[in-house]
Amino acid sequence: MPKTLLAVFALVAFATLPFELAGQDETDLRPGIAVMQFENAGSHGDDAEAEDFAALEVGLQIMLTTELSQNGALRLVERSAIQDLLAEQDLAVQGRVDASTAAEIGRLVGARYMVLGSFVDIFEQMRMDARIVDVETGELLRARGIQEQREEIYQ
Repeated sequence: MPKTLLAVFALVAFATLPFELAGQDETDLRPGIAVMQFENAGSHGDDAEAEDFAALEVGLQIMLTTELSQNGALRLVERSAIQDLLAEQDLAVQGRVDASTAAEIGRLVGARYMVLGSFVDIFEQMRMDARIVDVETGELLRARGIQEQREEIYQ
């Protein structure tokens, strides 16, 4: 995926969240964000197999976390902490994390916000979506999507 495409996706998804950073003291009051593994929502077309995109499930999570880490106003939860908790809670099975379980996971790993994402490939058109959930309320705060030709994503 072109770095600029991912950076734009991260910026659009998170630039308008109401982070209140004014008046911070020495304690770390930055909002914690946990980026979940992206869900492979399927592939459709003559040459598409769901297994072909398995690496994107973790790959998109890692890339988005890296992009968000460039913003010093955010505190990111390490992926391994999330994976450990999912395994402990027996939620690691695909499709078992939704907005309500994400809120609980977020609280347990010390995150204020959770990022849930998915992608689908339909006849060589790749669609990626991300949703931000407030873990205190379970409210969906933002949802953004991008769509590109598959060949453009991998360049």
